[in-house]
Amino acid sequence: MNPRSTRLAASGTALVAMGACMLLPDAAGLRPVAAALLITAMAVGGWYVAVIARHGLRHHRLARRLRRESTHGIEAGVAVWRVDAAAGPFVAGLRQPSIFCPADLADRLEPAELRAVLLHEEHHRRTRAPLRLLPYDALVAAMPLPVIRGWASRARAVVEIEADRDALRAGATPSALAAALLRLSETGPVGVAGFATAAELRVRALLGEDPLAARPAGSAALAFGALGLALACLTFYLR
Repeated sequence: MNPRSTRLAASGTALVAMGACMLLPDAAGLRPVAAALLITAMAVGGWYVAVIARHGLRHHRLARRLRRESTHGIEAGVAVWRVDAAAGPFVAGLRQPSIFCPADLADRLEPAELRAVLLHEEHHRRTRAPLRLLPYDALVAAMPLPVIRGWASRARAVVEIEADRDALRAGATPSALAAALLRLSETGPVGVAGFATAAELRVRALLGEDPLAARPAGSAALAFGALGLALACLTFYLR
């Protein structure tokens, strides 16, 4: 489904939800049903917020522990924290994200590849990618369904491709980014913005394709907007 179709579908869902709620007859027998729907939606929303908070706390503890076990340094002009056990570079931290990388990263990559990788990670740090990805990771934990996993994976790919494009604008070359992707394995820590994630889609983007025809972030905003509109209509009906 292309972006326009996705937006039209979400907008249609919002209109249907609003119409269904506003056209409910003012009958006492339907009020318990509407109340149950509203309570269920609020309970699910509260549970999701609790899952986000739990994941955020775990991520905060992970970032704090990583800083204790790392040594600060400079690689290719970028401030990093070197971690002996890291498989590849990644960014962790919600309020003040930092770049973490293997201590031997400079030995594993050519200078141009190292610079491309760190420019990519610097974009993650500046844009607080772990915080942006937190709702998607929490949603997968709350509802580990294949469709949810696929949607969250595409959302992560959007963030990674944005960082690649920023690195290219800053002077990295597509060949250096692609070579680094081939050299580096998947990152270990869960819930971080890791360099080697979404590798296949990123390589396709570097080759000039558009592997993300439907933008999950925009679809998510419309879907949550439809849900909020439906809840507002139910609340109005129950007054």
